[in-house]
Amino acid sequence: GDYADIALLLQTDFMTPLGPLVLGRVRRAGKIEIIGGNRFQTAQAAIELLQQNGASLTLVDGAANRVFLAAPALVEAVVLATGAAVHPSLDKVLDETAFALEVWKLPQT
Repeated sequence: GDYADIALLLQTDFMTPLGPLVLGRVRRAGKIEIIGGNRFQTAQAAIELLQQNGASLTLVDGAANRVFLAAPALVEAVVLATGAAVHPSLDKVLDETAFALEVWKLPQT
């Protein structure tokens, strides 16, 4: 397929499973695979770098095992996507999703 052309702006000291976290600017639209860090500090630094370099909107994608990415200190809102990846049983999917919603609605202490 047609891959994006990315200009490297900055290489950080933060490591991801595939190497250092980098900041780039898209020069030509196309496909790209984004791999993020697995620590709160890495995500926080990445968001700050994006904003310092002109990003007006930052979207953070997190898998189920990286719920820390939904922390109010990191993001303003959360989109919860759920489905068969949670469990083959629809009833179990609904139970797990309802539980996740209740956890995120708990008051801050």
